[in-house]
Amino acid sequence: MRTLNAQPRRTVRRDGMALVLALGAIVVIGAVVAGGFYVATRDVRTGRMTTAQERAQLRAEHALNLAREQMESKKPQIATDGGMLVYVTAGNAIVTRLNRDAYQISVALNEKANGGADRSNRRVSMLVVRRVPEMTFPGALTVRGTTQIGGNTEIDGTDQNPSGWDCPPAGDSKPGIVTPSLGDLKTSGGGCDNFDCVSGEPHVLPSADAAKDETYFQYGNMTWAELVTYARKITPGTYTQIEPVLRADGSCNTTLDANWGDPIKGGASTACENYYPMIYVPGNLKLTGNYGQGVLLVEGDLTVEGAFKFYGPVIVRGHLATQGTGGHFNGGVMAANVDFETNQALGDATINYSSCAIATALTNSSPMLPVRQRSWAEMF
Repeated sequence: MRTLNAQPRRTVRRDGMALVLALGAIVVIGAVVAGGFYVATRDVRTGRMTTAQERAQLRAEHALNLAREQMESKKPQIATDGGMLVYVTAGNAIVTRLNRDAYQISVALNEKANGGADRSNRRVSMLVVRRVPEMTFPGALTVRGTTQIGGNTEIDGTDQNPSGWDCPPAGDSKPGIVTPSLGDLKTSGGGCDNFDCVSGEPHVLPSADAAKDETYFQYGNMTWAELVTYARKITPGTYTQIEPVLRADGSCNTTLDANWGDPIKGGASTACENYYPMIYVPGNLKLTGNYGQGVLLVEGDLTVEGAFKFYGPVIVRGHLATQGTGGHFNGGVMAANVDFETNQALGDATINYSSCAIATALTNSSPMLPVRQRSWAEMF
């Protein structure tokens, strides 16, 4: 039964609610899409920056190693920074000399990323030391076994500075010849009777050290076997013309086996003046002309003629022979004569002791090695 006072039911209208919900959904979806796009963009930029950082790091480390190689092969350009000695090498590596044998190499590089909007900067450094062999020459010529001297040979233990070289004052004189026994020396006329062709303090010194292997093959804590691994040139055979050679751009062509630097300072090949190669000959070597500088290590026999001139230390495991116009050595010569053949200093051979030539050649040809602990560091 219908109640007389009952009111009719009203229907509530909700016009536009679907539109509001749709707009809200669009906003939410748009926010999600925008957030996803932002995150993706950020990840891409981060990835590009990471790649740029890796490239900058690799380039910087490569520049460090390149600078170390350049320091071994040639003397870099010198500048000054607040009174400190600084080298500038190719690749903008800065090499600061910390003491006589220690250097710090630093490289700062940057890599562009994200179209140039971002940059990744890397600055790294390396501590290196120049490992110079502690090479001692008892006299101008140190030999063991029978040694024949004659002709117009001149052997002088008086310390002499090569002409045109930047050297300190000459040091004390050495003996002209050091040998295990005076009985091992033979003269063959000319101006060498009674060893008149030998000068020094004394002229000839008999010494038991001249018979010892370590005199010839031990250099402080470095052995002959280790020393030859640092050689930049390995040149067996016969050479008739050792001399400096320049490239078309005027730089020193250090790749040629017959280029052993230019000891004639102020000459035509000034670009090779500071090139002192460490030369290792695994067999016999014969030289017949011109000149060079550095460290010469001969596994076999060394034969010199044709007025060849060499500046720096010479060590021969076999025997030494000079003939004809002979050879001119400025520095020091040691012939171990491991086969116990006859050493010969004949013809116009000249051997002059020079501590400056020895030290300069050893310093400039020795390897630059990273220190054993904490050699590399990233600088921020």
